[in-house]
Amino acid sequence: MMILLKAFLFVIAIALVFGLLSWGLEKMGERGKKNDTVTPTAGAETPGATTDPSNPTDTPTPTPEPTLQDNARKVMQSVSKSKLKLSKEFSEYRAEIDDYTSIIKGTECVGVNVLESTQLVGIYWVAVDGSVIFRELENGEFETIEP
Repeated sequence: MMILLKAFLFVIAIALVFGLLSWGLEKMGERGKKNDTVTPTAGAETPGATTDPSNPTDTPTPTPEPTLQDNARKVMQSVSKSKLKLSKEFSEYRAEIDDYTSIIKGTECVGVNVLESTQLVGIYWVAVDGSVIFRELENGEFETIEP
């Protein structure tokens, strides 16, 4: 019986020690939260000034690469209206430019639909490398335009 009592008291003592440790660590964590007033100053030009860690000032912001659509628009704008067989400059029309490529006469191209209001004025295919433009004719054939 004495052995059982000693074992019981030992288990109670261990539980009490772990309970107190757990309670103490919890209280320490709460105290740290209340007094958590850290001001970052690394990299700040003036003392006490803060910096935004998500926007480092010593790293230049990369310039985004132009998209296929941007390149196709630039090529189309560089060609005269007479070469494109348009009555106005390309920039005066609304352009719907594909976000995918197609192969026209063995060349990877981006499709450009040129519209005036809602009426389709022309269908063009601009080579991804900007080397050539194909104008799609009504019969399904393609006319080559050198930019």
